[in-house]
Amino acid sequence: MKHNLGFRPVNAGDYPLIMAWRSNPLVYQHYYQQDAPLVWGEHLEWWESRNEDWMAWMVLYGTDGSWRPVGVLSIGQLDSWQPDIGIFVGEVTLWGTGVGKDILSFGTQYLMAHKYHSARATIKPDNIGSIKIFEYFIFEKVCESRNGEDLYIARW
Repeated sequence: MKHNLGFRPVNAGDYPLIMAWRSNPLVYQHYYQQDAPLVWGEHLEWWESRNEDWMAWMVLYGTDGSWRPVGVLSIGQLDSWQPDIGIFVGEVTLWGTGVGKDILSFGTQYLMAHKYHSARATIKPDNIGSIKIFEYFIFEKVCESRNGEDLYIARW
């Protein structure tokens, strides 16, 4: 990894920060069917609806001996042969620095270590930064997945 990153499970104490990131128009413009800041009750309900076939890690960025949260890695549908992987860097000052690549590298390595041979991601066509990151990791666009998003698949 290019950056000094750490990963730990997301916990309820992280929800306010994640909501703040996801309520930034620079971030939410890249989310399916989100065109306004999040509402706390809906955000909380979504997190509490997650089950054991889904994992999320808080991404921590280490500099000068201290760590700060900067984004989230999620992997869902772990009970299927092709999990769904998603990343976002909520700390927009780090966009374009390679942090997203390092996060996706950790995620794909996790999947490989757990004997998965494929993964998928859905990305909005105007999210050029994410498309470049996923294509770097051999994800290929295969089709439109739902109105306004494209399906990308990687096999290894």
